Amino acid sequence: AADIREAARREGEAAGRAEAGAALARVLAAGRAEADRLVAEAAPAALAIAAKMAEKIVGRAVALDPTVAGEIAAEAVAACHARGGVVVLRVHPEDLAGVEVRRRAIEDRLGAGALRIVADETVGRAGCVVDTAVGRVDARLDAQLAALVKELRG
Repeated sequence: AADIREAARREGEAAGRAEAGAALARVLAAGRAEADRLVAEAAPAALAIAAKMAEKIVGRAVALDPTVAGEIAAEAVAACHARGGVVVLRVHPEDLAGVEVRRRAIEDRLGAGALRIVADETVGRAGCVVDTAVGRVDARLDAQLAALVKELRG
């Protein structure tokens, strides 16, 4: 009788563990689904906040060190891969002095060709537009952040 009771106890214990495990798995799956739903729901707002923060950080960096605008312009010029001809670099008037300070570095990235730097009110702060004979690189801050957000959204 003692062996039968022990076997029944073990069987009941195993059944209880199996039932508890299944219940726990259901709770975990429901929790994961709810977490995924909340993340998906929050993602657009989080991306918008992150983009706004990045815009403020870059804007502040340019305000503190105007040559940062020159570095941004140098990267944009390098990205256009222009080799020869006139390259027109359009920057916001408030960024012009910082870009002019970095002119030599920009010309080094340009390679052969002439560089014209133009103040343009339509280009926002901390960005630029590079026009070449073969195309345009839009490196305005808002355009770059929009591209980043689009990429992150997949």
